Amino acid sequence: MSHLRAGLKTPTTLRVTRGLQETAGIAVHCRPDALTGRVFKQALKSICRNAAILGALSLVLGSARAGEPAAPQTAFLPRTFDAETRNGEIVGWEGQTRRVFVTRGTNEFFFVVPQRMRVEVTPDKVALVSGDATYFLTFRILSPGNADAGREFLVNQFPNAKVVDEFSRTAAGQNGPALELRYQAAGGMERAVWVALIPSTAGLLEFCLNADPPKAADGQLAFNSLLRTFRSNENGKLEITTRVLDQS
Repeated sequence: MSHLRAGLKTPTTLRVTRGLQETAGIAVHCRPDALTGRVFKQALKSICRNAAILGALSLVLGSARAGEPAAPQTAFLPRTFDAETRNGEIVGWEGQTRRVFVTRGTNEFFFVVPQRMRVEVTPDKVALVSGDATYFLTFRILSPGNADAGREFLVNQFPNAKVVDEFSRTAAGQNGPALELRYQAAGGMERAVWVALIPSTAGLLEFCLNADPPKAADGQLAFNSLLRTFRSNENGKLEITTRVLDQS
């Protein structure tokens, strides 16, 4: 990671200790388990149920022959990585630039944290939470699987969801499938979700936005910003480009 620090004289690691209690009661389906150490109570209650869903994916993504035991599910499982948040340049009225740096083996990534979002890091996920807790973004690295199975994986994270649209998204020069969904969270609250799978040598990169529908537009701006600023060392040395304020 030494070369990542080029241009950052005093990289600062931020440790975020605040939990996501403001969003308690919203099921975290961008990843089928709890979000952070101090987490959604409803998500904690659903861990066992979601573990069963992952086990059932062996039937959805590749059924075993009749009479034979199902093969262990190895595709689309979360992979661990190292991640830290560092302060960068100050950009006009936007203020301090923050970047999240992710490392898994020789694979390195970073992205700019959208303004006014809180960062929470666990061993296999980065979560970005809006200031008013009405939407959040998540990033994960998953074990590889084929494209058709990938769509089924996305749908099966939200068993009762309605697929609104299917399209593609781009990050770090790679394209992948994406879905827009709607589902009912605990208590009947409607949630809007955008989730994409981008191929990478580290595995499949999962980007997800989960939002209150009235705040979906704000969430999409943050989601698009994350994808637009996402960088990888897959095609060469990872370099930081100093941001400047867009005057257009």
